[in-house]
Amino acid sequence: MTRVSDVADQGIGMGLSIPFRDKGHLTFLPNSVRSQCVEQEVKTALAKEREGQPLVLFPIRLDETVIQRAGGWPTFIRNTCNIGDFTRWKRRDDYQQALERLLRDLKAEEKAVVAHLRRRARSR
Repeated sequence: MTRVSDVADQGIGMGLSIPFRDKGHLTFLPNSVRSQCVEQEVKTALAKEREGQPLVLFPIRLDETVIQRAGGWPTFIRNTCNIGDFTRWKRRDDYQQALERLLRDLKAEEKAVVAHLRRRARSR
């Protein structure tokens, strides 16, 4: 998966490779909320979730871009998803707390994925 630093350098803001991965992170940056490629990947992730697959998208923010953006898919994500707050990433303790929260959410989702796969296997 793409590292946040790589994404920030590219100004794209997307760490998703949905066709090849079960989960992806979405980093909200000014360029990512304007990108048609990012929009398409987000729509693909949301469609997978609607089809019953466990959570695919794990959005995080490094600034206020997603909060200030009005309309479109960023507003939908803001209103329907828990967005990890990494706005104070330069402060070690704040960054560590946000990272621990994100890792906890990913672990909880991993358990949900395992349960989903077991149910699916039994239903076959």
